[in-house]
Amino acid sequence: MKKALLAAAVLVSLEASALAQSELQWGLGQARDILELCNPGGARGQAAKAKVDPVQKAVLTAASARQKMQEAAGTGMRLVDTLDQESVAVEIESTGGELCLLTKREVYPGRDRTALICDPALGSVSPRYAALLIAERAAELRWNGVLPDCAERDFIVSSLMARTWLELGGGLAALPSFDGRKDEARASRLKAWRSAKLHDYARAQAAKGRPTLDGMLETNASVQGTVLKEIRDLETKLSAANCASEERAIISEIEQRRAHLMILEKREWDLQGLKDKPKVFAREEDDWAKQNWRLLGAAPR
Repeated sequence: MKKALLAAAVLVSLEASALAQSELQWGLGQARDILELCNPGGARGQAAKAKVDPVQKAVLTAASARQKMQEAAGTGMRLVDTLDQESVAVEIESTGGELCLLTKREVYPGRDRTALICDPALGSVSPRYAALLIAERAAELRWNGVLPDCAERDFIVSSLMARTWLELGGGLAALPSFDGRKDEARASRLKAWRSAKLHDYARAQAAKGRPTLDGMLETNASVQGTVLKEIRDLETKLSAANCASEERAIISEIEQRRAHLMILEKREWDLQGLKDKPKVFAREEDDWAKQNWRLLGAAPR
């Protein structure tokens, strides 16, 4: 089964600017039939649907999700742009669990590219739910290289997932059901996003032990203090050294501590530079909530 799936794996380039432009890149030999299925009211839509195998259905669902994200002209469209800019391709093959995963593929020795792996079972869910999954992975791709693993990044990814879902007409009242697909984990993320703003969410997660940018800075400062004390103690020890060999050993230890201190100072500088990014995102999200409060089913938080 796995060999059959791999042999039938379909590479869907996300570099095309519109769904129709992807037709030749799918390489299915039945691309026009698949494209027609994007329009259920098409003349051959229902008849062709019965002939589509699981891999082709997954291709159809991924392509339809992409189209919906682009047409919504909002959060989803920007996330599709992220995939395009990173030259991410969609490949249909068994994942063994998640319906969508990001991974690295070797193009040739020394050259990798990012691929979005979609399980054939993706064809059994709605395009809107598929768009939520694609949005999650695109948001991770966009922000994993910006922020370290922390609560602030968790919130931002959840926000982009939720906004994509809502902009496509999804709601929060029926969670954990996403168009009939039960997903407790993602429902929990969307509910947490809806119930708190970024700063409050990060503070609550910090109380549960999740790293935050502020917490990382505090930890870094504490370690710096420890290293500085070690350097001072070693300098005191150096002044009382009894022989040249002992002096050399102490000097070596001091140099090691100073090198470590330089790394910590750079880390502090980097973290300080990142602190504004969640704040900028939070302001942008407030603007989104004011403009789209009807999607939330209530006034903005």
